[in-house]
Amino acid sequence: LQSIVIPDSVTKIGDSAFGVCESLQSIVIPDSVTEIGDVAFYDCKSLQTIVIPNSVTSIGDGTFEDCESLQSIVIPKGTKEQFENVLEKEYHHLLKEME
Repeated sequence: LQSIVIPDSVTKIGDSAFGVCESLQSIVIPDSVTEIGDVAFYDCKSLQTIVIPNSVTSIGDGTFEDCESLQSIVIPKGTKEQFENVLEKEYHHLLKEME
């Protein structure tokens, strides 16, 4: 499993949902998702990019812990402050607004 596009029917990504998916490189989250659980992407060592819609209002603790290849967390333009409020501070430098 190298990439995944989550279907529109999903509203929450549960705790540890993709934990230790070491080959996962990219993921696209639909507008239907409002919450990402604790350690949802823990130890996804190959994860480089994740696209998060502005519908996400809650991101759990340790969501991106040990994602050592993570280069960008792509968010909608104008939402950086919103995501800084819900994302652990150590990941703020990875936030990239879409054009």
